[in-house]
Amino acid sequence: MVVVAGNVGMDTDSELHTQARLIGRAALFSGLRASRLLEMSQHAFTQHLEAGDVLFREGDRGSSMFVLGQGKVRLFVTGPDGSESTLAVLEPPDTFGELAIFDQGARSASAVALEASVVVGLPSQAVRDAYRNDADLADNLLRTLAALVRAATQQRSTVVFWDLAGRVSRELLALADEHGDETLYLNPHAAFLAARAGGSDRAVVRILGQLERDGLIRIEGAKVAIVDRERLAERATHG
Repeated sequence: MVVVAGNVGMDTDSELHTQARLIGRAALFSGLRASRLLEMSQHAFTQHLEAGDVLFREGDRGSSMFVLGQGKVRLFVTGPDGSESTLAVLEPPDTFGELAIFDQGARSASAVALEASVVVGLPSQAVRDAYRNDADLADNLLRTLAALVRAATQQRSTVVFWDLAGRVSRELLALADEHGDETLYLNPHAAFLAARAGGSDRAVVRILGQLERDGLIRIEGAKVAIVDRERLAERATHG
């Protein structure tokens, strides 16, 4: 169930200030004056999501962007066969849906809550008005869009030159190195790993099962333990 709270008829300024604080936490809006954040929050709306609630679907017309204030949201695309490929698992204070600011075109991915979440929506027109009057916001927005393009290019290069089994193996090793622990805790349905490896969730789950059968990892619920690092590294190299 998606619950939407707007600002019309608001009795106090508490919701406005809460939304302004959430918006100001996002990197995209960092450095903006408090007055500018409050001005934007006057046009904002808050949505409360439960686990499994879909915020928008791939192909929907976009008219707003979002700041994640609480919880986790998964962005994914759906293939012709119905399989889902996770693009990202977002955490506060990530922003998403920025492309709608420019073209109000169709959503390029779907967004679903992985747990109870709160998002603040910002209509495209409100953001456009703000960045036209604030050079800092315009610079932040350009950097954000450049980062999206760079990440997409890097993922495409990885997909071209590595098969999925090799990418999954490589990401498991990278995650272990990042956290300094051979035991990893993955997000539901391997969505986080699928996003990093650039594959469908279903395919990543199959590969994890094969890696376990081969004795390279051990899976216990959401926990994945690397059992044989040397062989996993070889799989990462040769796929």
